[in-house]
Amino acid sequence: MAQTIKGWFFVLASSLLLYVLIKQGVDDLVDQLEENYQQSRKLEAVLRGIGDAVFVTDERKRILMVNEAMEKLSGFKEKELVGTVYSEKLCFVSEETGKKLFSAPRSVYVGSKEVKPKEPGVLIRKNGERVAIDGVGSPYKDSSGRVLGGVGVVRDVSKERDLDKMKSDFVSLASHQLRSPLTGIKWIVELLLESIEKMSKSEVANYVKKIEGSNQKLIDLVNDLLSVSRIESGKMKQAEKIVSLNLKELLLESIEEVRLLLKEKKSKIVGISVVDDKIVLRGDKTQLVQIFANLLNNAVKFSANKSEVRIKVNKDDSWVNITIEDSGVGIPKKEVGKLFGKFFRGTNVAKHISGSGLGLYVVKRLLETQGGKIRIESIERKGTKVYVGLPIMYNKK
Repeated sequence: MAQTIKGWFFVLASSLLLYVLIKQGVDDLVDQLEENYQQSRKLEAVLRGIGDAVFVTDERKRILMVNEAMEKLSGFKEKELVGTVYSEKLCFVSEETGKKLFSAPRSVYVGSKEVKPKEPGVLIRKNGERVAIDGVGSPYKDSSGRVLGGVGVVRDVSKERDLDKMKSDFVSLASHQLRSPLTGIKWIVELLLESIEKMSKSEVANYVKKIEGSNQKLIDLVNDLLSVSRIESGKMKQAEKIVSLNLKELLLESIEEVRLLLKEKKSKIVGISVVDDKIVLRGDKTQLVQIFANLLNNAVKFSANKSEVRIKVNKDDSWVNITIEDSGVGIPKKEVGKLFGKFFRGTNVAKHISGSGLGLYVVKRLLETQGGKIRIESIERKGTKVYVGLPIMYNKK
């Protein structure tokens, strides 16, 4: 009996000790799981709150989560992405070739290495829009070093790409638009120095006119650049000298600004004679002359020699609408929406007609300071219509 009691006591003590050990182990495991859970929640909160777009995948490349920035960037909601292989809906392609980027990043899932695209990329959003992106893919591992999945961090770099393109366009502009007239002036001056004594007065006058034309191109370019500089620095937020202006006189002064080009191309501007000379508006005269002179210059420059540019004016109680119509080279339909961008030039004129690509950008911004608006309709090889609207202000001081 004593042996039996001792045996049961030993079993009971062993069981109690085993229970304590198991409970302690379970408690430790629960604490560890809780700690891991809290850590994962913190990590998820960080990933969801980070400014860059983030998506997390498992070892089979299936998406586990995406943050809000990724939803906004891709156009997909998280529930549309979770459980899918990321490359099925998150379409990253090369900006230059259109080939897929990150389609099989073995260095992440097999080589356990960080991977970055070797060329500029774009993300094709759910609605088909293309967004310039940069990013990096990295593996995440367990304590033993086994790869559990990957983390993709993507950033919208559209503004940076646009800025780089703008810088490139400006360098191209400076090298071409400045070099061409300067080279022409240099060549003519050298010719005059060498042969002026042998030339007739008419020949000398002809060469001087060419110098004047090249010089005017430089002045126009510098004026455009100065206007852009003032706009970008915020110094042209509103019209500066507001005065009452007669519209017909304003248009005549603008025509005078392009008189030399009209003479050179043997072209003319029609319609001004029938403009109502009682239409008065208020605005900054210098800016308005610059606006209309720029638009008329474009209309004449992009039309054939001996062409007509037509001005039409109509008004209602509060607005005057001016239309400038030409029968020139026009603009490709797909490019009309880009006309007011800095340094943009139509592909059908960029190579054989000089220009800065800044004129319409400046015109639109100047019109905004006057409370005006502008719209352009164009058909390639048939001509362009520019519609300018300005508020009329009668008897206002």
